[in-house]
Amino acid sequence: MAVNFIQMPLCLRKNINEKSSAYGKYYVEVDNAETLTTEGLVQHIRNHNCAVGEEAIAAVLKKLGECVPELVAQGQPVKIDGLGIFRATAASEGADEADAKRKDFQLASLLKGIRMRFLPQSDAFKNLTSKRFLEERVAPSVRYVVASESRTVAGEERTVQVRTTIEDFRNPADNNGD
Repeated sequence: MAVNFIQMPLCLRKNINEKSSAYGKYYVEVDNAETLTTEGLVQHIRNHNCAVGEEAIAAVLKKLGECVPELVAQGQPVKIDGLGIFRATAASEGADEADAKRKDFQLASLLKGIRMRFLPQSDAFKNLTSKRFLEERVAPSVRYVVASESRTVAGEERTVQVRTTIEDFRNPADNNGD
């Protein structure tokens, strides 16, 4: 069986937190591109020889975006085959039994937040959530070293991400005309 490896761009980032025990070390992170819009996802799906038109794909994605949060808010986990499960979780403080049994006890007083969680389907892409995904489906490629720098942009002090190619990072003298 032929396996099509997905090219996954990675970059290195230096830990610049002086309070961290890992200060000064470099770590790999995914070099995420700009977020794909619904329109971009529709085009991507359509380019995979989808049997339905762009309007139908867009309509289904729009309804999916409306219905999944509605169902999850009602306590109904939603499984999308090949993708995973969306479900709600609650973050709360604890209460002792005596407080919980009081008639005037307000459950909401313990609640810190409700979140929608996503659990990837473990058999999609040969275990999306595990190291096997890397081994069997992804071809990692470190392209850049990314650093945060303060710069003045349009009169404002901003933190910007500066990318250096891995080649320039490893051989700085070769690329400075020295």
